[in-house]
Amino acid sequence: VLDLGDLTLHPSVHLSGRTIDQAGRPIKAELRWGRLDPDTGYVDWVRQRGAQSDEHGEFSLNGLDPGIWVVVAPGLPAQNPQPYDDSFASLPSRVDARDGSVADIELVLRPTGSLILVSTMQKDPWPHVRAYDERGLSVASAWIGRWNEETPMRLPPGVYELVIKRDGMVLERRSIAVGEKPQRLMFEFDSDSK
Repeated sequence: VLDLGDLTLHPSVHLSGRTIDQAGRPIKAELRWGRLDPDTGYVDWVRQRGAQSDEHGEFSLNGLDPGIWVVVAPGLPAQNPQPYDDSFASLPSRVDARDGSVADIELVLRPTGSLILVSTMQKDPWPHVRAYDERGLSVASAWIGRWNEETPMRLPPGVYELVIKRDGMVLERRSIAVGEKPQRLMFEFDSDSK
């Protein structure tokens, strides 16, 4: 730490690790990372596209501020305009880099389960759904479209809490178990739901 009177500069940290499949084999994957606010659970995702692990599954994220970070492999590399192939994904990993760099992050990509989200809302603002894993980390989110429109979401197998909000107000919380079989979830709201 370099002290310049009222200004203190902290050295940057780096996060590194590997992406693997369920059998432990290296796999090239897309990466997302963001800084976690431990008080609110909010993740401020870095807006960088195209970050990937290499063909050996190795990755390194450099020049980050010390703090608590969330790193996830949301899918496999894909062709434009699709940012990634979400048929395989990892769960997010919470990484504590407040005291320095972390070099042993392991993201395991597994086949994802398919959800179809349907809402009876007839006018905007449309509901927003966020899926939280058993550790309370946000795994995926989506806007649920207009009346009976189908919105897809893919999640790794596991148990999740879906939180559906409209204009910042919680409309519903629903616990679901995601496996290999596709699920269709109906959210019944009248247009006056707030």
